[in-house]
Amino acid sequence: MTVLRLSTHLPHVERDFLALGDGGVGPAGTLAVNNRYIERDGRPWMPVMGEFHYSRCPEGEWADELQRMRAGGIAIVATYVFWNHHEAEEGRYDWRGRRDLARFAREAHAAGLMFHLRPGPWVHAEARNGGLPDWLQALGDSGEIALRSNDARYLAHVNRFYGEIGAQLRGQLWSEGGALVGVQLENEYDGRGPSRGAEHIAELKRIAIASGLRVPLWTVTGWPTLDIPPHDVLPVSGAYPDGFWGGSTGPQPPSGVFAFNTGRSIGEMGNVGGTPPEGRIDAAHYPFFLAEAGGGMHVSYPRRPVLSTDDVAACALVQVGSGANLYGYYMYHGGTNPARGLEETQATRYPNDVAELGYDFRAPLGQYGQARASYGRLRTLHSFMVAFGDELATTDTAVGDSTDPADLTRLRVAARSHDGRGFLFVNNHCRHHPLPGFTGAQLTLALPGGGTQVLPVAPIDVPRGAYFIWPLNQHIGGALLRHATLQPLTRWSEGASVTWVAFASQGIASELSFDVASVRSLLPAAGVRADVLGTPLMVHVEPDAALPLVLQL
Repeated sequence: MTVLRLSTHLPHVERDFLALGDGGVGPAGTLAVNNRYIERDGRPWMPVMGEFHYSRCPEGEWADELQRMRAGGIAIVATYVFWNHHEAEEGRYDWRGRRDLARFAREAHAAGLMFHLRPGPWVHAEARNGGLPDWLQALGDSGEIALRSNDARYLAHVNRFYGEIGAQLRGQLWSEGGALVGVQLENEYDGRGPSRGAEHIAELKRIAIASGLRVPLWTVTGWPTLDIPPHDVLPVSGAYPDGFWGGSTGPQPPSGVFAFNTGRSIGEMGNVGGTPPEGRIDAAHYPFFLAEAGGGMHVSYPRRPVLSTDDVAACALVQVGSGANLYGYYMYHGGTNPARGLEETQATRYPNDVAELGYDFRAPLGQYGQARASYGRLRTLHSFMVAFGDELATTDTAVGDSTDPADLTRLRVAARSHDGRGFLFVNNHCRHHPLPGFTGAQLTLALPGGGTQVLPVAPIDVPRGAYFIWPLNQHIGGALLRHATLQPLTRWSEGASVTWVAFASQGIASELSFDVASVRSLLPAAGVRADVLGTPLMVHVEPDAALPLVLQL
């Protein structure tokens, strides 16, 4: 029997460490960030973010595709700004057609989405020179300027580039009634020391603000180094089930993205360029946010991973179960380079040869907008996060004793809870390394303040490849649901009526356990059997029950 000790306290909510700047007050409400989560209008908020590159999609398709992202549960659209898509020739900027950043921001707002900008200057994204224009790359290659540093000659070019971006987005900040709520500075930045590292990130932020980009959320990638100005930016994480950059053409070892862990490890990304991380931060000051969780995976010529729906969905469930309070996909929508010759190649001294045009990424919404099975599967998780996120964001995380990715013998579990109330997360999927089915499984929760809770009451079989979320000690109106072997999908209230919607996990018997004293009545329903076993009222759903099945309490 697996034992999980639920947290006995909540971490302190700290609001005086981060000094991200102003821009969080607008006509649509307020946004702020503490060390645990985003606050929207003073309440905890758990959004889902999805990457979609505007210049990799025809502008006539933006409106429909952004609406489809929102329908899939995305709240924030993120995008890179590729410098070489806009200033291929020095001093000549192109913001027309599919390069029209201002229009994209307006379309995002019209779709009901917020907007997170990732303007580099270096972005990677499997783009030529990481997105830097050839003329600028040549200046760096010749030694004339030091790229990605506080070299005054480099910063002069950045000033102009950021200035152009600021002009495009004038009037579109959150504080102005627009969609823009965040900016990521640089990407996968490995600079350290004088004129680089924290000094360079701070200078980029100063330039961005001077260019008119005043937002409540400032981020940097938390890899490969953490030499950052500690109060000024939030380091964000990533989690990919596989990577096209691996040297091998065979299966990777068991990935950490499928094992619950509160260490915020960056799954399958390694230290880019082999650079050892430097710069120490205290993670207690920062929320657990992800900006690059794999919605799929690109392919290179030597390595072409094909991620399954289960790979993507189980990874997402594990990160949320591990405590993530912002889940950002890279990519959520694929795309196509706007011209030939804009892809990453070894000929330009970059590590990967990738497709010249296609950037489908096997994302939930593909290169041409085609919806994959992962789109619908992930939507169930997003719906749960929307309905229960204000509660989930404030919880603490407890993980089971199986946190080693190489441990393929024990059931992987975690709980996010407060005072015994919350949600249980279970994952029994690992890409290329099938986990065993578990027969007669039960879980013992060690509750805060003493005592235990065993669930399910009747042992169950957990199939190979299963992953799911169960409620723990939740109130549904006046009834106390001690647990259920059903995954919550959504909930809503209408007057005094409270409605929960949940679904069964394939191959697992459906059981609901209520505190009997809290249930005034249970109306009969076909396919449902109710038994009083001491204090719990057990509700069992027959395997052949007609669906949807409605329980009225």
